[in-house]
Amino acid sequence: MLVDDGVIVREGDEWTLTIEAEAVEVPPTIQSLLAARLDRMPPTERRLIELASVVGPEFALGAVASISEEDPAALRASLDRLRRRELVDSTGLYWGDEPLFRFHHVLIRDAAYRRLLKRTRADLHLRVGDWTERTAHGLPGEHEVAIAHHYEQAHEYRRQLDDVDDTIASIGHRAAELFSSAAHRALGRDDLTTAAALAQRALDRLDDGDPLVPAMLVVAAEASLSLGDIDGGRPFVARLQGLVDDDRALAAWAQVFVAQVTMLTEPDRLHQAEEHAEAAAAAFSELGDESGLAKARLIRASTLARLGQIGRCEAELDLALTAARSAGDRRRVAAVLGAAPVAALWGPSPIPRAGGRCLDVIRLLRITTGSPAVEATSVRCQAVLEALRGRFDTARSMLTDARARVEELGLRHALNETDLYAGIVELLADDPVAAEPPLRSAYHGLGRLGIGADAGQAAAYLARALLQQGRLDEAEALADESAELAGENPQTAIAARTAQAEILAARGRFDEAVQVATEAVARAEGTDIIVDHAQASAVLARVAAQAGDHARAERAASAARSLYDQKAATVATPTTSVDGRPSLPRDQWNRGARLSEEWMALWLTDEDEHFRRMTDDVRASDHRPMLAIELHGREQARAAFSGIDSRRTGQVGYQVLATRHDDLVLNACTLMWGRGRDGPVVEFLGLQRWNSEDCCDISLTFDVGDLDGAMAELDRLAGEAQPSVDAPAADHRSPVEPTESMP
Repeated sequence: MLVDDGVIVREGDEWTLTIEAEAVEVPPTIQSLLAARLDRMPPTERRLIELASVVGPEFALGAVASISEEDPAALRASLDRLRRRELVDSTGLYWGDEPLFRFHHVLIRDAAYRRLLKRTRADLHLRVGDWTERTAHGLPGEHEVAIAHHYEQAHEYRRQLDDVDDTIASIGHRAAELFSSAAHRALGRDDLTTAAALAQRALDRLDDGDPLVPAMLVVAAEASLSLGDIDGGRPFVARLQGLVDDDRALAAWAQVFVAQVTMLTEPDRLHQAEEHAEAAAAAFSELGDESGLAKARLIRASTLARLGQIGRCEAELDLALTAARSAGDRRRVAAVLGAAPVAALWGPSPIPRAGGRCLDVIRLLRITTGSPAVEATSVRCQAVLEALRGRFDTARSMLTDARARVEELGLRHALNETDLYAGIVELLADDPVAAEPPLRSAYHGLGRLGIGADAGQAAAYLARALLQQGRLDEAEALADESAELAGENPQTAIAARTAQAEILAARGRFDEAVQVATEAVARAEGTDIIVDHAQASAVLARVAAQAGDHARAERAASAARSLYDQKAATVATPTTSVDGRPSLPRDQWNRGARLSEEWMALWLTDEDEHFRRMTDDVRASDHRPMLAIELHGREQARAAFSGIDSRRTGQVGYQVLATRHDDLVLNACTLMWGRGRDGPVVEFLGLQRWNSEDCCDISLTFDVGDLDGAMAELDRLAGEAQPSVDAPAADHRSPVEPTESMP
């Protein structure tokens, strides 16, 4: 603008003001600056840029010529001047034989477009649409959306002016037809975001009674719900229900979408969702609509999976796949295949077979339909399977790949599920700190989508991650919320109950913990979600051991091992210790357990420090029948046990059997001197109590066969004092890696 007005001129390599700086008028905003610049342009150039703004951010000179009164030579001359002013430039692309140009900045185009009146815009868009439709014939690619856009704008501006005659109404309908064609094609290639947007644009051009409306509502509902956009899909489903009347096909589609929404958002009505899907399947079958039948069977299969009926789910998926293939519906085939890895992950299929199913789906897709979304589902399911075998780095890498795919596709539900699976992997890897961020993201994201049971499952796993970090109050609130959200979904209910049981145990309420864990196992027993069943049994084993119910603990641990063995999982299997009793995993340790682990390691590595961590008046008694000694004070303990073996190499086997409060721990220990098993081996049960300064004031030793006596003494000491704090102290790591081999 300053150059056009002669305010600045170039002198050599520099620009120079021709007036005083204070006299330069500077518009207050960039919009007003651009408007002022357009006002100062010659009329022919200003008119060209206004007409080009109607064509779009990119424009062919032929399109401008079709709505201009200037001859082509004058337009080209004006265009050259606009290029020199750096308002437009060439794209290097062509529309047929016409070179395409673009505005140097979209704000320039917007400023020019705002200068036009609505009626003028409507008339110009109509003429550009006609030119685009006429010249698009024979050109490669899909051009319906480009054509429909101009008819859409012409119809919309005339509607805003309340001036819609039959001609303009037909223009709106033509836009809807073009959008409809493009929406169907986008849905067919699984471009769900585009399909939903185009279907909405078509519906915006149509009256309620238009014959195109039902088909567009089906496309819009299908795309929105498949994206996980429940709130966006509900209005389409409701509107479709209102159009049913006596149309059996519409009634079937409305019913299957109602089943899908119910399945995702109302976990307390899963059985009703299954009934709706089954009824829709029967209707589609009678109508001979194989594609609709595939959809209904897929929704019923997904509902059965959420009910924990994986075997029935897989049988229904087989029927859905047959129907989809019969219909020649490649997208529906891909959607059905996408449900198979989820069933393989959580169901009874052993990990090798389940992983093979995931790979089979990917291979089949790559040689047939191709679906990045379904590939991402297979990859994230396979990631959890890898984690169940202890291959955590592989699992993390696969989840990174799956996340990149769903982010690119804009699949919000899938993205949140990927976060959920990432958190599960980190929990399996015993890294609750790493598990917290993805689980929190999944919890909030699924909640925003209105998918309550899935949000509840994320909440339960997040509660476990927080529990393992000692944040009991936060964990308890999330576990309780998860239980409320579970409804008829057993996977969420089991995750909630097991989290609640572990929290109760951490608070020392062992009998209640056993009761809640037993409820979780009972909920799992009517399902074939084997991983969740195994997890519930493992938790029951742990809390029962803490409660002193060793028979129940061993039965539950045995059941968990059997279930994990059926799945061929090598992590999360409950370990056993002395006399077959289950031991507590590290995430259930209290402060005393961690301090004792480090203290026992010091027996081999730093004997002096080992004894310094006793109080001066420590009670160190040995209740083993052959010893049966009572020691009082650190010096007596040092005199009795110091220098037993001069070799300072060996291993410490350490397992926690039970804890009470924050300070008491019962453990099973093995001290192995020398290298391998060539030196002496000492096995015993140890009971320690730690004071507030992290020093041991009671250290009792029992024979490995006297677990009942050790547990009785643990409970007696626990009854002498109330718990100090809920949250355990910081994690104390042993300088010697404990072994897992115990008698």
